[in-house]
Amino acid sequence: MQVSTVNQEHGIITMTNGRTLEPENFPVGSRLNILPNHACATAAMHSQYHVFDTQAETHEVWNRIQGW
Repeated sequence: MQVSTVNQEHGIITMTNGRTLEPENFPVGSRLNILPNHACATAAMHSQYHVFDTQAETHEVWNRIQGW
């Protein structure tokens, strides 16, 4: 399965092997591990970022700008 389409409110999950996604295989309460496929979804989950430069062996903390 993969996240095939996303927007600000939701995402669409589709099968990658051409089969049909069967809802009965995922009853209410099932847990799914979903990896975001868009940087906005990943970045929005954190209040700051730890940025490493392995060449210079440096580390910085970048605070995220909140809001639009």
